[in-house]
Formats: sequence, structure tokens, C-alpha cells
Amino acid sequence: MKWQHPALPAACKPIEGVIACGLPSEDELREAHAGGLRTVVNLCPVREQKFDEGALVASLGMRYVHIPIAGAPDLTRENALRLARILSDPASRPVVVHCASGNRVGALFALKAFFADGCDPAAAIAAGRAAGLKALEPAVTAVIHGHSVGAGLEYAAAAATMSTVDRLVFRLAGLFVLASLALSQLHSPAWLWFTAFVGANMLQASFTGFCLLARILARLGAPYGAAFRGSSAAR
Repeated sequence: MKWQHPALPAACKPIEGVIACGLPSEDELREAHAGGLRTVVNLCPVREQKFDEGALVASLGMRYVHIPIAGAPDLTRENALRLARILSDPASRPVVVHCASGNRVGALFALKAFFADGCDPAAAIAAGRAAGLKALEPAVTAVIHGHSVGAGLEYAAAAATMSTVDRLVFRLAGLFVLASLALSQLHSPAWLWFTAFVGANMLQASFTGFCLLARILARLGAPYGAAFRGSSAAR
């Protein structure tokens, strides 16, 4: 039976028979199963999961593998080799490997390319990018070049601090408010309606956890912080 894989969030096909993607929904997993999917590899820690993915996958008769990658400290040779063993088994394919946005999938693919496939550092990073690697690239580079994860994370942590979805949302909201207030004084009081719009959206986000700007930024590759983790279906 030829695999007819469905549309999955932020999906890409780094190697034959393998789809790397963001967090799938229950319906998307059912559709993938109907299309011939055999194995699901989930890199999301339990706290990020919206439903009992393991139970659903098992109920559909597929193989479920959980390799929790909460962040850069979990990007280890051991986890990369574990992924390599799964992907090297022809009986496991077709396989979906997912995290929340694809970033951690790409990171683990890069390490797999380096530790298991014998790629040089540049080729390993390229393999990771092809599988969704974005914000974790500095940490992956540090591991590949033989540095300790802790030492290599100073740069990655600084980058993440400056570019998390949370900080970018607050930063942009602040800029919009200040800009609209300035324009209300320099151009027209009607600009205050834009200030009100920003405020109303921040208010509703505090209750619902939904922020369209946060989802757009996540799609562009910014990692989630804590504030919008509850609305991470689009990661």
C-alpha cells in the first residue's frame, strides 16, 4: 500500500518515507494512519501535549515512540542515535517525527546526521535545516563541534531570550501602543482606536490563550516562552 500522507503542520520530507512536522491534531493522525502511516515519533514533553497521543496511536495499531526533547540539554548523542535506530528500521516506515513547530525535529536530525550517518558538521547542519532546524541551531552547532551543551548554550540562551514569541509579542505590542499614541498627537486622535485595538487583543489573550501574532511568530520560527505555551497548537 502506497503511503498517502496528509497535510501536516510545517511538514517537510527530509528523507524517503519520513515526514518531519509540527504538532499534529488527532484528526491528522487518524488521516495519516488511513494513508498507511506506521510509526509516530513524538519529541514533545508530556506538558506540551494536547491529548494522549500515545494512547491514540496505539489504538490505531501504529508504533509510538516518545523521545522528549524539552530543550537544548536534551539534544544528546544518545537521543540522536535512538532516532537513527528507529528510522533505519524499514518496518517502521512510513514515519512521522514531530515536535511542536519542527525546530526540535530538525535539531535531532542534524545530530543524527552527524553521529549516526557520518556527515561533516556543515552537511549535518544542512540536514537539520531541511528537517525544520531554526532557533536551536547554535546549540546543535555547539554539540556537533564537541563542546559541552551547557557551555554552548550561552549563545543559544541569549538568542532565545531575545527572540521568544512572548518577548516579541510584548515588544511589538509596546511599539504599536507608543506609535499609535504618538500619531494621535501628531496626526489624528483617530489613531487612539489602534491603541484600543491592541489593548483589547492583549486582554482577550490573557483569558483565552489565543494570540494571532504569537502564532504567526511561531510559524516564522520563534520559540515559545511560557506565556503562550497554552496556545501552542500552531508550533
